[in-house]
Amino acid sequence: MNFTKSNIDELVERTLTIECFDIRINQNSDTSPFSFRGPGSIALQADGTLLLNMYDAEKKSDMAGMMRLFFDRQIGIVHEKEYCSLSAIDEKGNAWTYPRLYVKDGLRPGPHGTIINLKVPDLRTSKITTKPFELAQAEIIILGKFTLPFNKYETNDDYSTLTLLEVFTDEFEFRASQKAKHLKIDVVSRKSIIDRDFITKLTEGLGIAIGRDASPAYYSIGSGSNHESFLNGHADIKGLGVMEPLVSVFYGKTEGFVEFISSYVNNRTRAHDPLINYWRRLYYVSDIITDVAALVLTVNIEGMVKNYFSQRRTPSSEMLGYIKLSQNTIRTTKLPSATKIRVQQALGNMKKLSTTNILKELVSEGVIDGAQVLSWTALRNSLAHADNGPDDTEGFENFIDNIYNCLSLFYRLIGLSVGYDFREDSEVKEELIVE
Repeated sequence: MNFTKSNIDELVERTLTIECFDIRINQNSDTSPFSFRGPGSIALQADGTLLLNMYDAEKKSDMAGMMRLFFDRQIGIVHEKEYCSLSAIDEKGNAWTYPRLYVKDGLRPGPHGTIINLKVPDLRTSKITTKPFELAQAEIIILGKFTLPFNKYETNDDYSTLTLLEVFTDEFEFRASQKAKHLKIDVVSRKSIIDRDFITKLTEGLGIAIGRDASPAYYSIGSGSNHESFLNGHADIKGLGVMEPLVSVFYGKTEGFVEFISSYVNNRTRAHDPLINYWRRLYYVSDIITDVAALVLTVNIEGMVKNYFSQRRTPSSEMLGYIKLSQNTIRTTKLPSATKIRVQQALGNMKKLSTTNILKELVSEGVIDGAQVLSWTALRNSLAHADNGPDDTEGFENFIDNIYNCLSLFYRLIGLSVGYDFREDSEVKEELIVE
């Protein structure tokens, strides 16, 4: 389904409702699966969630199956067979689907059928078009007002605004237009495939680049004879926490913006799933700086180092020789067995470089700043030993400086992990590093 301007207006105003004449919910089980079928609607709520309302009057499931569904409530992880697949045919014949829906908490049984009220995480629909797309393309709608390095003016009625960003590369045409309440992005690919994975990488990279969550409320993809649409049903993220842009977003300064997003899209893999989770944690850290910010940032940095900068890094051959010598000596030394085991474990752990040592190596390689590592070490040691917070003006100022240095270090590690070289970006060189 390709949303019309009217649909997009309803999406932005949170009044969108998809009326469906045939909604089916089927349990993902091969053994006596329960099912529901009937008319209903899926409506966008004020908080961004999608609410399914349907009425099942067919009552095809046997009584034993329905009793098991309503009363068999087990504690713990929900088994895969307890989930259901959703298919909803709207008034225009589009089939909206979701593959893994938990329904038990949204059922209201009655003598004449079952009323179902459920939140749906997202909806997808796809179809084969009679007129193939010449080039792969996508339309993306992201709700909110954003600051991008806009480089073109747009004419609205009798005045012009600098609200359009146009970027052309060998592979893509990218246009982002800021409307009153949403950002509209159009992408055309000359060479690469545009699919859901590409949209995820693009919007994640965009969000990190500008310091704002940029999850799409809606997108559609046209490629060859395939046309797909996606509707997001996750609740809005409130506030901005300590978010900062990773690149310059000053008007017309597109170089760092384009380079980072290109690096992210081209190099982001499944191994980077922890990265995006680390970044999203910043949304839940108040911009009123406290120990929570220090804890989140120091843990994020440690996670980044262990996930993306520890591979193929080992202590020097000299140090490994000392470790081996110590291990051999301990084996022949008369010590209580518990003590010997603990010493051997400590020596074994020394074969891996610590986060601190890896950060020091990155400093010696010239890719991060030593002041950032000193700030991380100071905060990490303070938190590890449960030290009291600063109680004087100078101590608090140092604490704030350390927080911002760690934020800068965290963002630098994100960029480096996807192949973005800050040293080639003159704008990023001006970031805050407090000595």
